[in-house]
Amino acid sequence: MKLLTLELENWACHNSLNIDLSQGLQIEGRNGTGKSSILEAIRFVFAKSGTGFKHRLKNSADNARVTLTFSRDSTTYKIEKTLSRDKSSTAVMFMNGEQIADNPSSVSQLLDGILREDLLEKLLYVPQGELVGLVDRLSSKHGRQELDFMFGLDRFEKVWKGVGEEIQACKAKLEILEGQRSRYPENAEELYSTRIKNLSDESSALAKKIDELDKKTKSFRERLSALDVGIDSILKIKGRKDFNTERVEHLRMRILKLENDLKNTLEKLDGVEKKKKELEALKETEAGLKKFPRIRELLLELESIRKRMQEFDELDNYKRKLVALRSELMWKTETEKTCSELEAKVLELETNVATNRRVLDERQKSLADLETLSKEPKCPRCGQVLTWQHLWREKNQLKSDIDTVGRAIEQSGAMLKNLKANLNEKKSVLRELERKEIEVEHLVELIQKQTSKQEGLHKTLRDTELRLKHEGYVNEQLIVVEDHAREFSTVQARIHLLSQDIEKERRYFEEKLSLANNLQEIKAEKLRLEEELKTLHYDESKLEELRIGRETAQKEFYLSNSDLEKNKILLENNRKALDETENEKKEFLNSKRQLDEAKKQLSLLMVARDFFHTDKGIVKYLRERYIHQLGNLLSYYFNSINQNPNYRDVEFDENYGIQIKTNSGVLSIAQLSGGEKAQISIALRIAIIEMLSPVRLLILDEPFGSLDREHRDLLGDSLNKVAENGQVILVTHIPVDSLQLSNKLHLGGYQWTQ
Repeated sequence: MKLLTLELENWACHNSLNIDLSQGLQIEGRNGTGKSSILEAIRFVFAKSGTGFKHRLKNSADNARVTLTFSRDSTTYKIEKTLSRDKSSTAVMFMNGEQIADNPSSVSQLLDGILREDLLEKLLYVPQGELVGLVDRLSSKHGRQELDFMFGLDRFEKVWKGVGEEIQACKAKLEILEGQRSRYPENAEELYSTRIKNLSDESSALAKKIDELDKKTKSFRERLSALDVGIDSILKIKGRKDFNTERVEHLRMRILKLENDLKNTLEKLDGVEKKKKELEALKETEAGLKKFPRIRELLLELESIRKRMQEFDELDNYKRKLVALRSELMWKTETEKTCSELEAKVLELETNVATNRRVLDERQKSLADLETLSKEPKCPRCGQVLTWQHLWREKNQLKSDIDTVGRAIEQSGAMLKNLKANLNEKKSVLRELERKEIEVEHLVELIQKQTSKQEGLHKTLRDTELRLKHEGYVNEQLIVVEDHAREFSTVQARIHLLSQDIEKERRYFEEKLSLANNLQEIKAEKLRLEEELKTLHYDESKLEELRIGRETAQKEFYLSNSDLEKNKILLENNRKALDETENEKKEFLNSKRQLDEAKKQLSLLMVARDFFHTDKGIVKYLRERYIHQLGNLLSYYFNSINQNPNYRDVEFDENYGIQIKTNSGVLSIAQLSGGEKAQISIALRIAIIEMLSPVRLLILDEPFGSLDREHRDLLGDSLNKVAENGQVILVTHIPVDSLQLSNKLHLGGYQWTQ
């Protein structure tokens, strides 16, 4: 796998940046130019979540985009990930130009199969100040745990602990099962089999007896059914006679009621004629009072409008306040102009101060470089050897320039401070004028609304007075109008009641006809039932004879049925006992089987636990094999980086700490210089990458920060060798002459060198 290109948009301090990673990359620049953010962008592409990268959004942007291309096995992949300020991240992945994933989850799953995030974070990416962190951790008392975790051997320890827990659980289960087995006798299986056979024989005998009793009970039931038919026939005749007798009496009572209802209906029809005359008189009164309810409503509306007119007394105050504010706002334009001029002067002075400071830094650096020149310094322009007089003049000139520029910076700083104070004062005045401008807009809107409402109420008042005149109002007092309105409501209510009663006239007439017809029909039905009663007869003695025979047959049926139910209960109890016995036998056999399986499982777990022990078995074998392989690779890569002829092999001691064999003895990590410690750290990471990672890649953030110049050059040479067979991407603000990666990015002006 090889990283090819990286594109950034609105990422950290970068508006837009395209980077070639194919030959590795050396990123240089001052602090604050966004060097480390480029490494963060690569980490963001492989991260499962974008939560920890929100701080990398450019200040003024809502979204940032990172695009990374890489190749693997002659296949080109492209990942585009977008980071949003208020939304979830988005991601798209392409393979040879064809989209294969369209969301962060699916992209993360595919990347896990190529390069896992934890492998990138723990091995390939080296944060600032962590170059030798891995070596230091391996040299501590927890070094073995660090290696076990890196090679995945810690998972065997989890298995070993898990098996131990399984053994304890298995022992507890075995103890319970042995307790259950002790409740059964030695010959339990034979006893259960004998009891099951006896219960099965008893069930067969009971089933045969139940069949015989069932046939006998059915014959008694058939005899009872025949007697019931005869009794039912006689009882139907008796029931019909009793029903007709009751019905005749009921019809007689209904005839009396209908005759009384018919008399009342005739009286109601007479009362309707009287109410018609009263209704005509009330309608004449209603016509004279009809106008007063509407007049009352209009008078009340007129009174409400006059009260609302009083709300506009504050309108004149608003208008006076508006005039005063507008006079104050006449100075706004002049104040804005003054602020713009002051801001331009402040910007000019700030630019001047920044330029002078840059010149001061250059002069101070030049003076420091002159102080460190060798015994025979040469001119950087012509290449001639410089005399001490020439150096003395150059130093004096630089010191004079430094003093002059320093004084200029102090003067500009004082002027800048005064200008900023004046600008802040003018801006404060401008903000107050802007607030008053908003207040003026609010007052104009309020005055317009109040004026519009006032004009509307004047119009409504005139319209209401005209409507009163149209309704026939002749200046009556409101109390008089209300009395007439109440009288009108009373008359209307009485008219409504009378109208409802008069509308019932037709119903009363129809009711009279219906009552007369019903009376005639009921009298005819009563006559028919009286004739039918004369023809109905039944034999009381025969009914009694049939009842006695039924009682005898019923007793015999109950006795036979009782024996049948008892035997059914005995059979059910017998079958339940058989089921319980069979279940007990199954429980016994299952308990016996579980006990045998638990003993076998415990034996297997004891063997397995020894196999996964952290200091023996497969774990010890794998650890020794990995350490041996890692030691060989570490020796190879360290010797290819470090050119000290006194150093031979790198190996691990009994505590898995790193030590170096030399021609004069064995050295520990603590005895190495800073540069050599950095070299062995690089060699160790390359060796582990060789064993664990599909990617020959190192990403380093400020690896030279804690080293002196000599050890920086040593580390630079080492990284050059690593880059020959892999990729090295690093960030540094310290120029290292020995470091010569193919691609360089100088941040500040984004200048590439190749």
